Amino acid sequence: PEQRRIASILDEAQTLRRLAENRVVLLEEMVRSAFRATQASASLARVRLSDIAEVVGGSTPKSGVAELWDGDIPWITPADLSKNADLVISKTARTISDQGLRSIGNRLLPTGAVLLSSRAPIGLVGIVGVPMATNQGFKSLIPDAEIVDSTYLYWWLRANRATLERRGVGATFKELSKAVVESIELALPPIEGQREFGRLARDAEEARLRAFDSLSQVQLLTDSLQARAIRGEL
Repeated sequence: PEQRRIASILDEAQTLRRLAENRVVLLEEMVRSAFRATQASASLARVRLSDIAEVVGGSTPKSGVAELWDGDIPWITPADLSKNADLVISKTARTISDQGLRSIGNRLLPTGAVLLSSRAPIGLVGIVGVPMATNQGFKSLIPDAEIVDSTYLYWWLRANRATLERRGVGATFKELSKAVVESIELALPPIEGQREFGRLARDAEEARLRAFDSLSQVQLLTDSLQARAIRGEL
């Protein structure tokens, strides 16, 4: 009876885990479906990315100069994005100082800009949650809010990653140049439809993060129950 009781408790924990995992999958598919529906309303006319956004590169302060680093300014690399699947990016592994920012041209991406990694690898995306600088591995986009919604642009780039990768050039490793990114064409839906999709996607992102939080809590609960079962405390 005792073993059955322990097994029942662990089974319930695993059921909660599966429910949280399924919720994450369903939310992702819901947003994909909404994006496809929004994209279907796009005009036949095509625009270049340079028509709807400013394409901005990045740079790296000198690594051996301590006063350029560890300040209050987030500084992001493609490696940060490869470890973070969140829609909005607000934290980075490294920061730079005001002096460090001046050393790379004083260029901060504003909140709402869309990060696009241009090498190693090509096509990782995120939306800037706080003003930040990037290294040279980005060709980020500052959208014209009257024409394109940041969240819609994020999803368009994400959906077209294979196309972006094919446009990369280079012998050692492929890279997207600023000129290539600016020349990429897309058909845009009406801005009202983009914004409606953006609201849905952001709401879904908040729900996804809550589901991940639940998943983490369930995992902690499962680990604790298993440890207590082994020690004979259940």
